[in-house]
Amino acid sequence: MEFYIKIGLTGGIGAGKSVVSKLLKNMGYPVFDTDKEAKILMDESPIIVNALKDKYGEEVYQNNKLNREFLASKIFADKDNLTFVNNLVHPLVKDAFEAWVKKQKSRIVFLESAILYESGFDRFMNYVWFVKASKELRANRVVKRDNCTADDVEKRINSQMDDSLKEKKASVIIQNDEQTAIIPQIIYSINNVIESNN
Repeated sequence: MEFYIKIGLTGGIGAGKSVVSKLLKNMGYPVFDTDKEAKILMDESPIIVNALKDKYGEEVYQNNKLNREFLASKIFADKDNLTFVNNLVHPLVKDAFEAWVKKQKSRIVFLESAILYESGFDRFMNYVWFVKASKELRANRVVKRDNCTADDVEKRINSQMDDSLKEKKASVIIQNDEQTAIIPQIIYSINNVIESNN
């Protein structure tokens, strides 16, 4: 049996993945942020830099940093571009995660990803925790957080995989409805994981 227990942490925009991540870190559990890692790799990985320049030209990078607006315009204009970028970045993020796991002292490790299922990262996890909040609550949080309009948030929520599909696939549902305490849910779920793997 593999030594590490890998738990994927996901949820729709505004559900509160980062809140759960923070609590897990405070409890001493390591959390790998795929979004953060992807951004670093897209700035620094020669494989990604060269492939993006070959496909989109030199202007995809400015001052040795990814021109995110330029790339976003390409991705939103054509789904094939999104597929190309994802197929380029996701395998390298997975490799970075596997290398990171080997350095951890905790047996239980977490991978946080908004697109856990879309990226296929769920296939490499022992469990998936889904952070759940109502659409209305999520929209309110994102409007406050990102200082954007309700319409913008609606578009972003609708562009993501449907929550009900993610919920069905998940091993654990963490309610983040601002009424149910999160810490007891985390402790209960971790204890279940430990018991199942003893």
